[in-house]
Amino acid sequence: MKIMITGTETIVNPLQKSALNKKSLCDYVVNIASGCLHGCTFCYVPSTPSIRTQQKRLHQKGVDNPQLDWGKYLFIREEIPEKLENVLARKRKWENTPSGKGVVLLCSGTDLIKINK
Repeated sequence: MKIMITGTETIVNPLQKSALNKKSLCDYVVNIASGCLHGCTFCYVPSTPSIRTQQKRLHQKGVDNPQLDWGKYLFIREEIPEKLENVLARKRKWENTPSGKGVVLLCSGTDLIKINK
């Protein structure tokens, strides 16, 4: 039996600069969740620095090992539309990289599925 941990979390800024611009994928990311419930074996996300740096916070939410437990937890980030609207209203300067000016990737670190409660 696969144990799944779900819930919500809050974030300050939903629009983050992305390291993926080095691969010409995007300049910014908006991730509406942390984690994933698919757990694809080929997924790159569990090995990213962002997952490794969140280990303490995720452990407090019941995730034993964020990398090994990938696919068993998902935390929806609250108030993304409202917070994103505020950030965009104040945004005066966008990154200018070879991939384009201000390219935004939605959900770079999760595949969302419908959660039935």
